[in-house]
Amino acid sequence: MADNKTKATNANIDDYVASRADTQQQADCQQLMSLFQRVVGQPGKMWGPSIVGYGVYRYTYESGRTGEAPLTGFAIRGRELVVYIDADSDQQAKLLSRLGKHKMGKACLYFKRLADLDPSVFEQLVANSVAQIRERYGEEAFVPIQWMGTYRAMAGHRVEMDVLIKGHSNQPVGITMPFAELGLHFVFAILFAIHAVRTRQPMYWLLILLVFPLLGSLVYFLAVYVPNSRLERGAMKVVASAVKAIDPKREVRDARVALEESPTAQNQMRLASALLEAGDAAAAATEYEKCLRGPFASDGEIRFGAAKAFVECNRFAEAIRYLEPLRQEQPNFRPEVISILTARALAGTGLHEEARQEFDSAVAKFGSYGALAEYAIWSYAIGDKANAERLVPELDKVASRWNSLSRELNEPVARRLAAARTLAAKPV
Repeated sequence: MADNKTKATNANIDDYVASRADTQQQADCQQLMSLFQRVVGQPGKMWGPSIVGYGVYRYTYESGRTGEAPLTGFAIRGRELVVYIDADSDQQAKLLSRLGKHKMGKACLYFKRLADLDPSVFEQLVANSVAQIRERYGEEAFVPIQWMGTYRAMAGHRVEMDVLIKGHSNQPVGITMPFAELGLHFVFAILFAIHAVRTRQPMYWLLILLVFPLLGSLVYFLAVYVPNSRLERGAMKVVASAVKAIDPKREVRDARVALEESPTAQNQMRLASALLEAGDAAAAATEYEKCLRGPFASDGEIRFGAAKAFVECNRFAEAIRYLEPLRQEQPNFRPEVISILTARALAGTGLHEEARQEFDSAVAKFGSYGALAEYAIWSYAIGDKANAERLVPELDKVASRWNSLSRELNEPVARRLAAARTLAAKPV
């Protein structure tokens, strides 16, 4: 039976990226690594000589052949990046239609740079793919741990056990050890040993856990389990939210310092984005315009940021001044969000019929929660409650399919929609 040649290795990911990627690709790879670790909840590993994989699952073909593969990952292929995802569903197909400039193979998503893709749609694609694979194949590959032999009662209730562990090389490693009073600390050690094998930790953890079950479990819990756990990621989100609530201008200050120390276009964009996130849309618009005065005058991401800032500070005509040429020159650049933003800008200038047409077009093309919600919010605002209520069943239908990540991504617009519905329900 043929063996899977692409296996996890201990090769260094940074070395791989540095040897294959140009400057732009290196920046994109860093973003990909951050996204994949956030979605999968595990650090990356090299699979074979050229794939950076995250997580692992075990598959079995009808022929009986079995193997392991990463849940998701990426590779550098010349001038293109390829991301490995499962896109075989209607929901994934709809997301791909909104993603931006890309090519899709059987399970390979090809693109030249992340800036050509809609970031929220891309993250949703990856999250859906990981969820689908986990549902189909189960959680990360279970590498069996077999207990061989029997408990042998010794004097004074001393217990001895023969252990056979199949490690990453699938070669058995025999360990015979005595344990006094088979207690909870030993149970925890076994559970952590299983976790170590399933998540492909270095094999020395098994020896530590089985020779020193109490101390080893405590060290493993603090050094390995907590940093990679959902609890840790959730706690980090809570901490980040608390820091933002206590000091909402911190990122703005940090961005200003970075710009003063190194006045690059990237730091100028960082400051503009931080100002917009902090609610100072007018200042953000000014910073975005500064970015557009140099060699980045035609950069789609900067023009989009400027248009968004102008919409948020109610300078709608200036937003349209950036949106119209952006759509003409880069029709595949974030088409959904550009369409929604254009509709909002048209509505702001009083061109309600044109805005309605744009909203209708966005809903027909993309059918996303964002398009439906923005259309409903605008309808409530102009007093067209009937149209808004017409959209509610579809909104509820889309929301019913959300996973936790989708709910988090759509939370801001969902909150605005709830506020619009509450306001519309109040008697005039």
